[in-house]
Amino acid sequence: MAEMQQSPDCCPSCGVYYSKVAAQPAMAAAAIPAPALKVTFAQWANSNPAVKWIAALVVGLIVGYFAGREHVKYEIRSAMAESLAGLGSLFGGDSKPAADANKPKPPASAPKAAPKDAPITAQLVRKGFVEGEYGQSQITTDFVFTNRSPADIRAFDGVILVTDLLGNEIIRINMAVNELVAKGAPLVWSGGIDYNQFLDRHQRFRNEPQENLKISFEVKKVLYADGRLEQF
Repeated sequence: MAEMQQSPDCCPSCGVYYSKVAAQPAMAAAAIPAPALKVTFAQWANSNPAVKWIAALVVGLIVGYFAGREHVKYEIRSAMAESLAGLGSLFGGDSKPAADANKPKPPASAPKAAPKDAPITAQLVRKGFVEGEYGQSQITTDFVFTNRSPADIRAFDGVILVTDLLGNEIIRINMAVNELVAKGAPLVWSGGIDYNQFLDRHQRFRNEPQENLKISFEVKKVLYADGRLEQF
């Protein structure tokens, strides 16, 4: 009677339930984890386009960083080299860096020719003023030109410079003389300047006392009696 009441899944000899034993392998199989799928970095990067841009940016920053450091090193080396060169020249008694000593020196300029002695000199012997009608007034002058050359002069021209006693320029007078001047002889030349009351140089030349004036003659060209032409 007791055997008839046992479960059909139970072994009559050992008492083991068949359903439990059959379920254990299935449960064990379910408990074993499935092997993980391996994904390489290249596959992951190819599947994400943004990763490529980020990687390129990182690489660029790294390269730029090291390139910048090399530039800084170069600047530091250059500054140190210049400082050492300056110190060496200072203690060596040379006021200029060694690099300047190696620079080619400019060619020496040719010596200037000595100025020619003026063959004609001028002297102001009289200065006056003539009131004219309708504003046609003149500053009258008498100059004495002296031929200091060893030959007769047929004609000459130049500029008479009138200054005060301190050398400040008052007026310039263009002069051209077409008269024969024998060697060593003087020539009195009378002339005049049309007066313009609105020109400061005319007012100063008119009003300045003659004893306060200095005269110099800048000779331009001299034509000698033998036909020679000399320019200054």
